[in-house]
Amino acid sequence: MKVLLVTWHFPPVNTVAALRTGKFAEYLAGNGVDVKVVTVAKDSDDRSLPIDGDRISVVETEFVDIDQWVNPVTVLRRIKSALTSKVSVKASAGQATGTAKTGQSARAKPKAWHWLSDLYEALFLFPDKYVGWLIKLYPALVREIRDFEPDVIVASGPPFTSFVATALASRRTKTPWIAEFRDRWMDDPYADWPQWRRRFDHWFERRILATASAITTVSPRWQPYFEEKFLQPVGTFLNGFDPENFTHDPIQSPEGLPVQIMHMGRCYPERRDPSPLFKAIRDGEFTPEEVQFQFYGWDLDYVARRAREYDVEDFVQILQPVPFNQSVAMQKGGDVLLLMQWNNDADAGNIPAKLFEYLASHRPIVAVGCEGGFVAEEIARREAGLLTNDPEKLAGAIRGWIDEKKEKGRIPSLPDNTSKGLARSQQMEAYLAFLQRGEIELRDDRLKKKSNTPIRELSAGRDYVLAGQKHLEQPLGLIVIDTEEDFDWGGPYRRSGFGLDSVWNQTKAQDIFDQHGIRPTYLIDYPILNNDDAAKVFRQFHDAGKCELGVQMHPWANPPYREWLSRENSFPCNLDIALQEEKLDALCAAFNRQFGFAPKIYKAGRYGISAQHLDILRERGFTVDTSVMPWSSYTRDGGPNFFGAPDSCFWYGPERDLLCLPVSRGLNGLLAQTPAKSLFSLTETKLGRITKSAGILAHCDLLERVDLSPEGGHSPEAQGAFIQQRMAQGQRVFLFHYHSSSLGAGNTPYVRNRQQLENFLGSIETFLHHFQNDLQGRFVTPSELYEILAPHPGNRHP
Repeated sequence: MKVLLVTWHFPPVNTVAALRTGKFAEYLAGNGVDVKVVTVAKDSDDRSLPIDGDRISVVETEFVDIDQWVNPVTVLRRIKSALTSKVSVKASAGQATGTAKTGQSARAKPKAWHWLSDLYEALFLFPDKYVGWLIKLYPALVREIRDFEPDVIVASGPPFTSFVATALASRRTKTPWIAEFRDRWMDDPYADWPQWRRRFDHWFERRILATASAITTVSPRWQPYFEEKFLQPVGTFLNGFDPENFTHDPIQSPEGLPVQIMHMGRCYPERRDPSPLFKAIRDGEFTPEEVQFQFYGWDLDYVARRAREYDVEDFVQILQPVPFNQSVAMQKGGDVLLLMQWNNDADAGNIPAKLFEYLASHRPIVAVGCEGGFVAEEIARREAGLLTNDPEKLAGAIRGWIDEKKEKGRIPSLPDNTSKGLARSQQMEAYLAFLQRGEIELRDDRLKKKSNTPIRELSAGRDYVLAGQKHLEQPLGLIVIDTEEDFDWGGPYRRSGFGLDSVWNQTKAQDIFDQHGIRPTYLIDYPILNNDDAAKVFRQFHDAGKCELGVQMHPWANPPYREWLSRENSFPCNLDIALQEEKLDALCAAFNRQFGFAPKIYKAGRYGISAQHLDILRERGFTVDTSVMPWSSYTRDGGPNFFGAPDSCFWYGPERDLLCLPVSRGLNGLLAQTPAKSLFSLTETKLGRITKSAGILAHCDLLERVDLSPEGGHSPEAQGAFIQQRMAQGQRVFLFHYHSSSLGAGNTPYVRNRQQLENFLGSIETFLHHFQNDLQGRFVTPSELYEILAPHPGNRHP
């Protein structure tokens, strides 16, 4: 496998982001993956992060600082920086003397400069301040992709300029890519863009991510959010720690007091605030001889100001940053480790990388920030300390550590299992498995597309033959119900987390069918078959002779689970042939276990059918398929296009032994009987959707697509006109369908409340009455129809 990694942050530059990307590249190379890295050439004061350069090829590009192209704005930014620095000094002085008014007055002066500088950033620094890298990165990526020929590109962000360049290069070279979110893009709570820029960024972010094959992230709190927002497969892989970094002897803190509370890294002003701790010290009657705070890192002026505000300067030491290995050794030997987060629910999913180092150090942790976030939850679950913003609780914890150190000389280390499961290698192992799973799918994609023959491309007479219907004396109707779990149709596809409540509502419609002497067909999917109580409902219907049963495949909820969850893979025909067969076998086994016989009637979820999928059905003894949806296209989500496919029942296969029953969907209107009806396919194009051409054609009574379903919003009159029209053309078989989940209010777009449910059931009864009484039709089951059509000459053989 070949992986091209695109990242701004990479060793030897010593940053937290470079540590992750560097270790990721090393792990891949150490496990047989051919890795190449494209990064930026940059100077740094700290280039102490080691990297295995023998196994990893690194390509460095230049960075173009666009600030240098707009000199007036550059000056404004420098002026802003200078004024902000002066304001900070005056504000601090005003706060120190209690004259808040002085600080407010000083802050008001540079307001215009701030506005101009922020406007410049919003207009020109898009998607971020590293946009100048795009000029050099894009051509370098195209060149490296063609030379290296990677199986997949992994772009790590921020900065998200790397996503833009990778998406463009991926599109040009037809190479799949994965977006790694080490932090959020548009939904980053630390970003502060004007509203007009945010709207544009949201749109642009979705456009860029729509080209990705998958997404990875570093927080389990972010995974469902990304799944819902981008409808892409998402994997979560924590940063973790490297055990080999924690084998060195620790730099021991002195025995006895003071208790040293140590913080490593940068502090973001106003966002990571030590105030609760400083208030605890101020109000807790502590002395500098009992407790000391040591802050090692950059941008710590804010901490110093806060210490002055709370009059605890004697308790606080501001120290220079130290090299990575030294910081690890100091953490292992420290008394207590300090972690700071933003006390805001927007930061609940954010996981500082130092959390894993702290846990691996096996030292007690004291933290302030979001009390409902992942960090608080993890510290509590591992009994590693506490996260709270309550000064009294903090003071109590600090007093406990002081007493412990007085008694024992040192604060004992935490148990070894404190860091269980958080080793970076464990996270990277799962990451590699995620890539390899995708590699199989991506490598097979071209072959899969070639072998996936659309129904519309089948040849009449050679591949299939229409079933003769003109000999039928009356119209025949079938009721086919897609019997499935309750899930959010607008959300991501999930393997779990769905409901089955609507199953117990099926009697509401079944009672109507019983009153009309009709036997519907329930095509049941795996989540229902895998639940004994849910399956029992349909077993009782069947045992009483009230229905027929078959199966429906929702691949995302149907084992085995080897494919990525995505819109494209929600269509069974898009899976590789072997996986289609395995999923169908699992579905049939679950059906046989519940009902004691093999299913013969089938529907592909989301109408994801192809000629190869029909062949699999024939091999497993199916006699009827109901997956074709005429006059429809699902190519927008990577699914099949049925424009041009047969819109009446046909026999498929060399022996003409599989009866395909397309859903009854067609066109009404003035142009429905003319060649111009083929123009309706244009309504499914991007331009057609934007112009809402389907609605315009329907409003003008030219062309209207009509479904025989209570979910289509079509009146009984429109449905009746459609049937009359098709009967005049010789069709006698009509399939009426809906989703079982529509009998639970709120599950589908068609039924949102109790009144809509009553209307839904009423439309079913109206259609049944119209078909039986006005059209003199008769309802049959798919198995009965098979026998009705099969014996007649010309129905099964050309």
